[in-house]
Amino acid sequence: MKRELTTYGQAVLRRRMKEVVLPDEALGDLIDKMLDIMYREKGIGLAAPQIGLDMRLAVIDLGRRDVERLVLINPMIISRQGECVAEEGCLSIPGVSGNVMRSREVVVETWDTAGNRRTVKCVGLLARVVEHELDHLDGLLIIDKISTVERSLMSSKLKKLKKEASRKS
Repeated sequence: MKRELTTYGQAVLRRRMKEVVLPDEALGDLIDKMLDIMYREKGIGLAAPQIGLDMRLAVIDLGRRDVERLVLINPMIISRQGECVAEEGCLSIPGVSGNVMRSREVVVETWDTAGNRRTVKCVGLLARVVEHELDHLDGLLIIDKISTVERSLMSSKLKKLKKEASRKS
């Protein structure tokens, strides 16, 4: 399965994704493929809609030994704490970044491929990436979370990306 990244302007990035039906033994191969794509694109997180899949699935790997790689299946944030602003980019909106307010800490409930529930506490960058990927699962993008001024400064880039996406459709 050779998949390309979906980019700004493609409809799948703007809808709420469908729940994954568990248990699902075939999900392991898809997760491996998503990780491969994420590493190839030099990202630290990737959600299923970013490769055109309508499912509540995301993978995260910060590339640090002190933080485990995360696979999020039907994830739900069950608590948030603190706030911080930092610059974010997105693989699906190349060349665009902006300052986004996120939680300093989140607790996320997720499941494994066998259907077992797992709760994970995420702090700092990991919390930020979890929120970013979960936004993708709900059809939200970083451009929805930045200031109007920042969004207007990038409007020409966004128009160009949208035009390219319509050519791909």
